[in-house]
Amino acid sequence: MVVVGWHGEGTLRHALAALRDALAEYPGRHEILLVRDQRVASVPGALCQAEAPGVTFLEPAHELDYAAATRFAIERAAHDVVVLINHDTFVDLNFLASLLTPLRHDPEVFGVASRVVNRSCAAVETGVTRIRDTGRDIVWLHEPVQPGDEARDACPVSWLHRGAIAIDRRKYRWLGGFDPLFDPFYFDDVDISHRAWKAGWCCLMAPASRVSHDERHDGSPRYDELLHAIAVRNAYTFVWKDVGDLRMLAHACLGAAGRRVRRARASGLGARVELAAFIAALRRVRSIARGRRAVARASRRSDREVLGLVDGERNSSRSLSRR
Repeated sequence: MVVVGWHGEGTLRHALAALRDALAEYPGRHEILLVRDQRVASVPGALCQAEAPGVTFLEPAHELDYAAATRFAIERAAHDVVVLINHDTFVDLNFLASLLTPLRHDPEVFGVASRVVNRSCAAVETGVTRIRDTGRDIVWLHEPVQPGDEARDACPVSWLHRGAIAIDRRKYRWLGGFDPLFDPFYFDDVDISHRAWKAGWCCLMAPASRVSHDERHDGSPRYDELLHAIAVRNAYTFVWKDVGDLRMLAHACLGAAGRRVRRARASGLGARVELAAFIAALRRVRSIARGRRAVARASRRSDREVLGLVDGERNSSRSLSRR
């Protein structure tokens, strides 16, 4: 288990307690790694000494952002199946068995995501992720879990959303890991999942593996601007780097100008932030070009084949993790 960050000590204390209870329900060799990211200064002493038995605290030699801290911890894990959990994620008691079963039974599985519910509003759910080509743009969707999905042990998803995911570290390393181009966060999970699909593996979501996410931020306008700018910059980066289908790429690029205008009007953040995010992506174009060549070399499937597989497998009656 890799848990990134420990800001919000009270939340983390309860999240770790739930995680230890869940591990007790799933016998085996487990470890919990808690890695510091740049948002916190040091290990909370009381938590380390009295309330976190069995937890290994990792403190990098220098400050790492969220994505870099995740990569740091993955390489220090003792096992080749690694579960990544946000520090503010609360796991259900039996979440682990459903999460790990597809990885243990199907060598084609790259990773499996849990079903995530927002703790403050149970109706808000991170469900079945989808990438779609609308003919005018590329969009990223969270579709609700359907009754047909509930009846299966796992269903295909376009990407493994962060919150609680299990990955095969051997495949992760073959892919080159989470790409630093997306630091400090956002779209690194979309990127590696799409590359895994194109390399010939698959990404799944286990509906019976349930966790809840207590996501909070300071709510300041400046912080909202920062999050929005990073997300938009990394969305451009993903499209330019990972989408090899020229028609899909054209749809995304031609639709980008109109999308920027619509977002600037709707979000209240203004054209300045949208333009800054676009320029920030342009400044990475050389690194993006190198990444694009690497993706092409590693790909066995086209983008359209991947999109078709995700939709087709979800509509199939067979269970992916029992093939």
